[in-house]
Amino acid sequence: MKFCPLCWTPGTTPDPLWTNSRAQFCCLCGTQLVSRCPSCSEPISSMKFRFCPFCGCCYKPQAKAI
Repeated sequence: MKFCPLCWTPGTTPDPLWTNSRAQFCCLCGTQLVSRCPSCSEPISSMKFRFCPFCGCCYKPQAKAI
Protein backbone atom coordinates (compact mmCIF):
# COMPACT_ATOMS: atom_id res chain seq x y z
CA MET A 1 0.00 0.00 0.00
CA LYS A 2 1.44 3.37 -1.04
CA PHE A 3 0.33 6.91 -0.35
CA CYS A 4 1.51 10.49 -0.59
CA PRO A 5 2.45 11.70 2.91
CA LEU A 6 1.54 15.29 1.98
CA CYS A 7 -1.78 14.81 0.13
CA TRP A 8 -3.28 11.89 2.08
CA THR A 9 -5.93 12.69 4.69
CA PRO A 10 -5.87 10.18 7.59
CA GLY A 11 -8.88 7.87 7.62
CA THR A 12 -9.54 8.17 3.88
CA THR A 13 -8.80 5.68 1.15
CA PRO A 14 -5.68 6.29 -0.93
CA ASP A 15 -6.00 8.02 -4.29
CA PRO A 16 -6.48 5.39 -7.03
CA LEU A 17 -3.43 6.75 -8.86
CA TRP A 18 -1.24 5.89 -5.84
CA THR A 19 -2.26 2.22 -6.00
CA ASN A 20 -0.78 1.75 -9.47
CA SER A 21 2.14 -0.67 -9.01
CA ARG A 22 4.36 1.48 -11.26
CA ALA A 23 3.56 4.78 -9.49
CA GLN A 24 6.47 6.18 -7.48
CA PHE A 25 5.47 9.84 -7.12
CA CYS A 26 2.23 11.70 -6.37
CA CYS A 27 0.57 13.09 -9.50
CA LEU A 28 -0.77 16.06 -7.52
CA CYS A 29 2.34 17.37 -5.74
CA GLY A 30 5.29 15.29 -6.97
CA THR A 31 6.21 13.89 -3.55
CA GLN A 32 7.61 10.35 -3.48
CA LEU A 33 4.97 7.82 -2.42
CA VAL A 34 5.70 5.84 0.75
CA SER A 35 4.79 2.26 1.59
CA ARG A 36 6.69 1.85 4.86
CA CYS A 37 6.77 3.66 8.17
CA PRO A 38 9.39 6.45 8.01
CA SER A 39 10.57 5.55 11.52
CA CYS A 40 10.68 1.74 11.82
CA SER A 41 10.33 0.70 8.13
CA GLU A 42 7.44 -1.68 8.81
CA PRO A 43 5.07 -2.01 5.82
CA ILE A 44 1.95 0.16 5.99
CA SER A 45 -0.97 -2.27 5.91
CA SER A 46 -3.92 0.05 6.60
CA MET A 47 -4.79 3.64 5.77
CA LYS A 48 -7.45 3.71 8.51
CA PHE A 49 -5.11 5.20 11.10
CA ARG A 50 -2.48 7.93 10.90
CA PHE A 51 0.02 6.28 13.26
CA CYS A 52 2.21 3.19 12.85
CA PRO A 53 0.93 0.36 15.10
CA PHE A 54 4.50 -0.85 15.65
CA CYS A 55 6.34 2.31 16.76
CA GLY A 56 3.65 5.02 17.07
CA CYS A 57 5.20 7.29 14.44
CA CYS A 58 2.81 9.58 12.57
CA TYR A 59 2.65 8.75 8.85
CA LYS A 60 2.18 12.39 7.83
CA PRO A 61 5.12 14.76 8.32
CA GLN A 62 4.61 17.28 11.10
CA ALA A 63 4.50 20.96 10.19
CA LYS A 64 7.62 22.79 11.34
CA ALA A 65 7.19 25.61 13.82
CA ILE A 66 8.40 29.02 12.71
